[in-house]
Amino acid sequence: MARLEPSDRAVCLKVKLNEDILATSLVFKAPSDPEAAAGALRIAARYIRSEQPLPRALGIWIAKAFERAAKTPQVRRPKVLTDALHLTANHRRPKASWLLAGAAFDSLIEEGRNPDAVAIQIAEDFEIDKRTARRYWSQYQKAKDAHDSIR
Repeated sequence: MARLEPSDRAVCLKVKLNEDILATSLVFKAPSDPEAAAGALRIAARYIRSEQPLPRALGIWIAKAFERAAKTPQVRRPKVLTDALHLTANHRRPKASWLLAGAAFDSLIEEGRNPDAVAIQIAEDFEIDKRTARRYWSQYQKAKDAHDSIR
């Protein structure tokens, strides 16, 4: 078996972290975006096939949907499951998470991207405006600094 160098481990960790962030973001968007729900399920399938644990938010979301469907009479289970997984349109505006948007913003900045370009990308990805994207990044940085100070 090939041994990973420290830089290879960092790349693997970053890829996994980015996929975890994406999965969590899609779970948060799922209630108002059936395509996000489908994307989250595709990511879950990859994790399951590779025998890796699901990101926490993704696992909880799927477990709750399964439990809700299991408690329902058999004739209604398919509809209850698709509703619980948000695979049908609900027409509500997505709520962006400052934590997810801020982490994504921070990750792109660490890659050396231009802050203005990052703000535009995050605004599009999370369906928020550029000022909100920057505010979420600032909030994320404050939380990260507070966390780092207690370690």
